[in-house]
Order: sequence, then C-alpha cells, then structure tokens
Amino acid sequence: MISALASRPHEWRRWCRHECRHAGKSATLPTMAQVTWRATDELVRRVQAVAAAEGLSMNELMTRVLAIATDSDDRDPAAVRLRERLRAAGMLTSWAPTTRKPPDGADLERARAAAGTGTRLANIVSGQRR
Repeated sequence: MISALASRPHEWRRWCRHECRHAGKSATLPTMAQVTWRATDELVRRVQAVAAAEGLSMNELMTRVLAIATDSDDRDPAAVRLRERLRAAGMLTSWAPTTRKPPDGADLERARAAAGTGTRLANIVSGQRR
C-alpha cells in the first residue's frame, strides 16, 4: 500500500513540512504541528517494522497513512484501498470543514459581560478543600 506512494513522493511531500523547512523553504510553508501518539508497544513495533520495510521513518509512514485517510483523492489506488479498510472498520467518516459566521458585536458583548459574573473558580476550589 505505502510502496505505491514511494514511487510518487510529490503526492505526499505536500504534507511534509519538516524536510522542506531544512531545505530553506520554511517562509513559504505553514508551520508544522507536533502530535503525541499513544499506542501499545506491540502496535508501535508493527508500525516500526512496516516503516523500516518501506525505507521510511515512523513519522513519514504515519504522515502518509493519515494524509491518505483524510484526502478524498480517488485517483490513487493505494489511498482508495486504505480508506475502504478504514471505512469497513467503522473508522472513516466523511467530513467537510465548516465555516461559521462570527458573532455580531452585541452577542459578543453580552457573552463578555456574562463571563465576568458568578462565583470565581478559585472560590469554588477553595471551598471544596475545606
């Protein structure tokens, strides 16, 4: 599955900002977030084995898999297979980014005023410690 992407690095490199940053192109790319992943030791060993077999770091492998899982490009057979496996396991749903209209000024002022009333959290915590 991942081997198909290895032959077309341009398909996944758009998700990799780390290597591009070291190439001196960071000014043109968005920042990169760091994510912590909790998994069993056995699963981590399996991911490491697959990554090593593909000649990738764990980070590269996970980035590719997550990019495929969240990208709706149906032209890539490997991506289609992975999404179908995730869908069959009940782990893939369709989503679309939402656009929300910001609150108008009056609603915002009412919310700000309400946020400054009531019992302070510090008083609640202190009261429960007694």
